[in-house]
Amino acid sequence: ENIRIVAVPSTAILGLKHLLYAFVYGADGVLVIEGSEEIDEHFTKKRMIEFRQELAKYGVEGMRVRYSYVPLPVYKKAAELFTMFTERIKKFGPFPEEKRNSIKQQLQA
Repeated sequence: ENIRIVAVPSTAILGLKHLLYAFVYGADGVLVIEGSEEIDEHFTKKRMIEFRQELAKYGVEGMRVRYSYVPLPVYKKAAELFTMFTERIKKFGPFPEEKRNSIKQQLQA
């Protein structure tokens, strides 16, 4: 499978632009996994719901973005999430190039 892992210090620093750029630069889906117990999971879930609503304005289906809390080192659960999410994205198919280009133009404006 073609999965690219991008490590960030915390999901709390993720913004809408980070997700949009992921799609612009080739992602067909984005799986956000938090492993730190110090993060307010309720807050992060709420932000992800808000991000999905904003992404819809750019033509990104909400099911292409998923958030999950996986306390490390529970690697088996992470592996299961990767498999499940990859299968979901395969069903959606590739993210359309015209949408990628449209998002890119809007970000450059």
